[in-house]
Amino acid sequence: MADETIKTIKRLKYFPGQYLEASDFLAEQDYHVDMRRRGNRALYYRAGILDGGFLVKIAEDDPKKITISSGIGIDADGRELIIITPRTESL
Repeated sequence: MADETIKTIKRLKYFPGQYLEASDFLAEQDYHVDMRRRGNRALYYRAGILDGGFLVKIAEDDPKKITISSGIGIDADGRELIIITPRTESL
């Protein structure tokens, strides 16, 4: 994480009677997403597959297609990659 651009951590502070706008809710969500991604980068160190998923094989019905199994992974930016049901894609 030493080579990443340092980003200021901004979190809203609420008070009674505060008028909230759409930008306030977006800022709150951005904070939580950023914290989760920072945690993923710190915890897993590298991008990769977390659960043994994402297996790729030739589709049974068409040799010009592949099937990717379900799985969970993390990319280099700490974003979660999730495939819930197997996907078939054309080559």
